[in-house]
Amino acid sequence: MELLTAHHARTNRLFDSAARSTGDDARMAFGDLAQLIAVHEIAEERIVHPLIRRLRPDDHLADRLVDEESRISDALSDAVRAAAHGHFDDTIGGLRDMVTTHSRGEEHDEFPKLRRTVPVQERREMGRAVRAAEAAAADEAGPRDPAWAEPRAVAQTADRVRDALAGFS
Repeated sequence: MELLTAHHARTNRLFDSAARSTGDDARMAFGDLAQLIAVHEIAEERIVHPLIRRLRPDDHLADRLVDEESRISDALSDAVRAAAHGHFDDTIGGLRDMVTTHSRGEEHDEFPKLRRTVPVQERREMGRAVRAAEAAAADEAGPRDPAWAEPRAVAQTADRVRDALAGFS
């Protein structure tokens, strides 16, 4: 939960950085943001939400969060495509609102439930999975450049993260 909460804080900083920057600096900040959102959402989709669903099968929290993440993924794809065509400002505000609302919901509703009900050892294993997702995203990334925010780069990261998490599901 601590790693995911740290992702939320880093996401906010990257939104700020992308909004304050221009040119290649803005594209790199947005690329970092897009990559982090992809890693974070896939890790939650594969590791965290299935656990809350298993622990509380009658609670619709996991369904709501997965639905929100699906909408975030669609908005991220739109933002990445818009940024690739120089229209970054057209989509970033809506994406930020969605991500911020979603993150607050996780920190308020989901994470406290998991802290109370999931044994420490299982939470540590979840942490190892999140770190594996982060490492997979970094693999083959090469030096940062503006292409980090292009649709193909984000899709390749998502594929590597899914592959890395296959052993944790």
